[in-house]
Amino acid sequence: MIHLNTFHAWYPSLDLTQRIAAVPYDSVAETPNGELDVDQRYSFLQITRPELIDGFHSGETIRDIYLKGAANLDHFFSEGLFSRDRSDGLFLYQMQSEDHIQTGIFGCISVKDYEEGRIIPHEHVHEDKVEERKKHILTQRAHAEPVMFAMPDDDFINANFIPEHPQGTPFISYQDKEGVYHRIWRVFRPQDILNAFKSVPALYIADGHHRTEAAARAAKELRKQNDGSDFEYFPAVIFPMSRLKLSAYHRLILRTDYPFDSYLDEHFSVEKSLDQPDTKAGCVSIYTPSGWKQMRLPETDSQDPIEQLDVSRLYRYLLEPSVGISARQASPDERYIGGSDSISRMIRMVDEKKAGMAVILHPPSIQQWKAVADSGAIMPPKSTWFEPKLRSGLLVHTF
Repeated sequence: MIHLNTFHAWYPSLDLTQRIAAVPYDSVAETPNGELDVDQRYSFLQITRPELIDGFHSGETIRDIYLKGAANLDHFFSEGLFSRDRSDGLFLYQMQSEDHIQTGIFGCISVKDYEEGRIIPHEHVHEDKVEERKKHILTQRAHAEPVMFAMPDDDFINANFIPEHPQGTPFISYQDKEGVYHRIWRVFRPQDILNAFKSVPALYIADGHHRTEAAARAAKELRKQNDGSDFEYFPAVIFPMSRLKLSAYHRLILRTDYPFDSYLDEHFSVEKSLDQPDTKAGCVSIYTPSGWKQMRLPETDSQDPIEQLDVSRLYRYLLEPSVGISARQASPDERYIGGSDSISRMIRMVDEKKAGMAVILHPPSIQQWKAVADSGAIMPPKSTWFEPKLRSGLLVHTF
């Protein structure tokens, strides 16, 4: 069973929420002039990525950056930019865009659920990123950002505890720069949800593999110090699978010296199009200097859920034989592009001759994603893009 727990949450001053809330630490983007599009005085990036706000200074070490983030968090608390709830609790977190709405449970999950295999990954983690996040956790004595988990749909839990449209007025509500509304309600009978979650067999990491692994490593170190137990839990927002929106990561091929158009025409049946891509499962849309093309990926007879993915077939039948780019190894000639403006960015790169080809993929289905995770396999890098993204700085867990 999954061990869901309440926590004693810190939350931002309500009049500063929009200025404090920040994208996850690994989703930071710069504006075209190279600056961060954030309120640098109040942004929660001061805690999660302080080096981006204040920069590196002569003589500073990486440890200085961790200490700076911890000092900034203490400052936010001591100066009244955050308040703390009166008691431990659970919360409902809702994200609503123009075409999508999803609501989940915001609570804390036991590290042991991850260590004992009840939290299921679908990506590899990078050692340097994990160690960086671990040091942030240990230095700040806080889990500053939640992980996004998915749970198999449970009719009883969905109907009784995770309403798509919660009643009452949320105590946190703001609209981010992408137009997504973020709303948080307190749960007034958390014990009922805690009891119900005892029947949940597993959770799936949608977004936050490095944060999850880092929380487990931090707990392992702190156990040696016998210093409390709150570090045994880390914050997460848990969404029923049917309510998640799964988008594709696209591929941008930087090589400009390869005859992509002639290769495509020679090896595939392609359809030229003057319109924007409208990719369906099993197909890809490709943009080259000559414009848009659409093609169907060759079928595979393999029963392996990895091999059945569109992204795997893209590498096997197009990218590997043409330019030697494999799903098994990162290439300097490839970029993974996700987000609502991904297509326009890739078109611009090709038009400016900074890339040779953009490949627009259809996203895997939730069922495909779950099948890969259940098999114990790892998806090719950057195969999934869950959106909208959670915001950091709305609820913080300290220990």
